[in-house]
Amino acid sequence: MSGRIAAIEAWPVNVPLDDPYLFAIGTYRGLSHTVVRVTTDDGLTGLGEAFSWRDAEIVLGLAPSLIGQNCDELRGSLDIDATARNAYAQFDGVTTERAWAAIEIALWDIAGKAAGKSVAELLGGLVRNDIPVTEYFAYRITRERTPEEIAMFCAQMVSDYGSTHFEGKVATMPPDEEMRMLQLVRDAIGPDRELRLDANLGWRAETAIGLLPALHELNITGIEEPCGTWEEAALVRAHTDIPFSAHEPDFSTAARLGVPNTLVLSVLSCGGIARTIRTIAKCEAAGLGFWFYSGELGIATAACLQVAAAVPFVGRGQSLLRMQADDVVLGGTAVPRNGFVPVPNGPGLGVELDDVALARCVQRFADDGEYVIYDAPPLPRF
Repeated sequence: MSGRIAAIEAWPVNVPLDDPYLFAIGTYRGLSHTVVRVTTDDGLTGLGEAFSWRDAEIVLGLAPSLIGQNCDELRGSLDIDATARNAYAQFDGVTTERAWAAIEIALWDIAGKAAGKSVAELLGGLVRNDIPVTEYFAYRITRERTPEEIAMFCAQMVSDYGSTHFEGKVATMPPDEEMRMLQLVRDAIGPDRELRLDANLGWRAETAIGLLPALHELNITGIEEPCGTWEEAALVRAHTDIPFSAHEPDFSTAARLGVPNTLVLSVLSCGGIARTIRTIAKCEAAGLGFWFYSGELGIATAACLQVAAAVPFVGRGQSLLRMQADDVVLGGTAVPRNGFVPVPNGPGLGVELDDVALARCVQRFADDGEYVIYDAPPLPRF
């Protein structure tokens, strides 16, 4: 038994990247998320995370109605259906789905600590202890600004960390330059390491089709969101068997058009751990792959790793972890070695809050304000 909720705290935080990167919709500086801590009447604490700094206010608005509730019963109601969520569907006219995800993650963390088991064990047991991930590369503001510098970065990831899989941002520069960049990256990492691309909806269908001969020659094994619409992507699909992936869980479009082939989500975008498990099962039933994307603090990253450790169907995830310049958990952000990130092996999520780091990240948000995800004009659509 996990006790009853005695307190719920929430803080908006900023965690920057070590250098902002360009992608087709703007410039990505870092994360402005919400950290949540739920404390029980018997002294256990659970950590959660929400996708936006605005969710801190929503969590705190929900808190009075949750004090005194049994943690297991509340988590169970969230696991089974949306009844508990719907009971608090609005707070000051704002949807609470992201806030509920943070609370639900914290309740899983508490349940694991109460049982002396990891979340993966609560989900049925570990099928793997290390989660396969990609390295990410992109044009960045001060570090990798040329094709040659990006290729050198990738070569260093191979030599220093044994990186085995790579994924890179494209549709940010003219196609001829990007094809030269990708050729240099392929030369730098060798012929056998996987190379995937993320266009963030930035290519026109005719551009993507025109690039396919070069992409096939480079042995590109996947493209995320190649075009502005999936109707356009379906046109590209007629010319290639390279798999396409997407962040939107649109099962009807996938069934109708045959694209995307894989959904790339997280416990935050799915709405919590239980909903993530259901989404993965739905992907498997529909013949779609499922991967985790990166771009969370250590709390949600740990939740994704715990799910990936328990569910065989989860494929190789994405990893921005090496680019994150800070974190709120003890020991900082886990980073890949030899293409894998280890699953935290403590009870619950397996991570603990670093109070000093939390204060630093809270102060950074107070000083700098929100890291707007799209804080630059969209790049031209090539």
